Amino acid sequence: MPQKCTHVFKYGHATLHEGSGLHGTYATHIVLRAGTHLVEVPEHVPDAVAASANCSLATMANVTEHLPSPCHGAVVQGAGLLGLHGCALLRAAGVARVIVVDTDEARLARV
Repeated sequence: MPQKCTHVFKYGHATLHEGSGLHGTYATHIVLRAGTHLVEVPEHVPDAVAASANCSLATMANVTEHLPSPCHGAVVQGAGLLGLHGCALLRAAGVARVIVVDTDEARLARV
C-alpha cells in the first residue's frame, strides 16, 4: 500500500510512549514533529468539513481509487463518516447504484 510508510507517524494514533506524548486527537495542544506537512485551511471552509477531510475522506479516497471500470454498483457497510464519504466518492465516480447497510437507523437516515 503506497500510502503506508514504514516510518509513518499518525497524530492521534500513536501510543503515549512515542515521542512527547503530546500528539492526541482531542488534545488542546500538540507538539508537531519536524517535517510535519501543514495545510492552511481557507477561512471559508467550516471546521466540521476540514476536520472530516483529514482522515475519513482520505481513507475512502484510497479505497475508491481503483474501482473496476465500469462499476455499476457498490455496497457500503456502515453509514458513519467513513461510509458517508464512501457513498459520496462512489457517486462522484459515476457508480449508479450505491447500497448502504447499517444497524443504526439514525445513521441510515443521513445517507
